[in-house]
Amino acid sequence: MSIEEFTALKVGAKVSIQRGLKSPPLRGTFADKVNESALIKIGHTPAGKPILIWAHYMKLKQEEIR
Repeated sequence: MSIEEFTALKVGAKVSIQRGLKSPPLRGTFADKVNESALIKIGHTPAGKPILIWAHYMKLKQEEIR
């Protein structure tokens, strides 16, 4: 993802995070951005708390809207 796409990305957008060559990408929802990093919600714990991870904008890819 380019920096222009990242700055235009809206909260709630579906994104995937590339983790490496042999592992599948993580899919989640864009929650927040700070400088060049993004906070992504990838799920919930059994107690109902969100699972959040940080990712650099270059590892993100916006999912297709269906």
